[in-house]
Amino acid sequence: MFASIAPFALLLTASAAEIVFYDTGEAADAKARVSVAASRPFSSLQALTLAELAQGRPPALIGPGAVTACSAAAVDGGTIDAAIQRAESSIDYLEYAAAWNALNEAAAQLGCLSAPLAPGPAARLHFLSGVVANALDDKPSAWTAFRQARIFQPDITWDENFPPDARPMFDAAGVELASTPLVALSLAPQPGEFWIDGRALPPDAPLPPLLPGAHVIQFGKDPTTLTVTLEPDADVTLVLPALIPPDGVSWSADPDLRPALAAAVTALLPRDAVAFFALTDAVWRLDGGEWTEFSLSGVQAALPPEPPPAEPPPAEPAVASAPVTATSNPTSGPRLDRIATLSGGALVLGGGALALVSHLQARTAWVEIDNSETRAAWNAANTSYESAGSRTYIGMGIAGAGLLTSLTGLLLLDSAERWFIGSGPGGGLMVGVNR
Repeated sequence: MFASIAPFALLLTASAAEIVFYDTGEAADAKARVSVAASRPFSSLQALTLAELAQGRPPALIGPGAVTACSAAAVDGGTIDAAIQRAESSIDYLEYAAAWNALNEAAAQLGCLSAPLAPGPAARLHFLSGVVANALDDKPSAWTAFRQARIFQPDITWDENFPPDARPMFDAAGVELASTPLVALSLAPQPGEFWIDGRALPPDAPLPPLLPGAHVIQFGKDPTTLTVTLEPDADVTLVLPALIPPDGVSWSADPDLRPALAAAVTALLPRDAVAFFALTDAVWRLDGGEWTEFSLSGVQAALPPEPPPAEPPPAEPAVASAPVTATSNPTSGPRLDRIATLSGGALVLGGGALALVSHLQARTAWVEIDNSETRAAWNAANTSYESAGSRTYIGMGIAGAGLLTSLTGLLLLDSAERWFIGSGPGGGLMVGVNR
């Protein structure tokens, strides 16, 4: 038997959870819309789809009473008819214990029917249970059985084939039910095809008020069968998680569908949770049964725009270069080995400094990412982190190139040949070596 309010089994990190329901797009986008529109910290929001909320959740009853699903093999109406015939045969031979066992087993199978319940046989089964319980001197069970027979078939009459000693109790049950206040039952969501105690109801039709007691509720093409026990003087809602549509987030904007959505979400979320429904043009909040709308007009401007596609860098203009010549007898110019050594060292120092500073900036941006509370802050910190990371690698590359250049200069410096660079005839670049 399920509890009236089932505990929520999702991984919620706060006692007063704030859940963002969405059905299209990315979870982060839905959280960002709610964060900006409702002024809530981005980090406090948890995104969820209605399908994830409903997955594997049993029916729940909001209000006093109980709901039970079939836990045995499904049966058809023929099984119930056969049990009634066996019980009637046992009663004819005054084998009341055998009849009682057969009727109790069949009564439990009413909650496992694979087809819509037939009110007549169900009422007959409980009527016989009342007759047998009275014969066994179990007056409370007889009263309950006669009462249940009248719930399934209000116009049932006494069968004169049985001894009349139980008839006063049978009649009294009818009088008691006639003066009993009815209970309002609502279904959330309401199925398109369903039966209550074997009576088909049209889609979207208001449910008739019901007597307190056990009722068989079935829905679907291959009916799912539930037994719902209602208590007196209390209106209740039966939540059917399997029927919550994946796109039910849009129900938050429909005044006619909003109550069903509220009932379903209230039954499946923790008691102190606040629900937000992220639509494309608005955000709705459900808190303590109260609905509040937050407009998204102007919010899109506050959200970070999608970055434009990167443009290729402009081509560098071609520069004419003077011819390069080599000679073994240069006339003048600085030594190339010393230039390589010194410039390589400068590149090592500059590239290393760039890599170190950029690495520190990347660490700072990472801390800002971890502490960001809005999408705008997160995107800004993430951009800084990626930019700093790129500069770190560039600095490391520059330092590596400088190290290689310095090593080349040192090798030339230690060699027997001395390289020079200078101007050659006609203004051209001349590279030479002095042996």
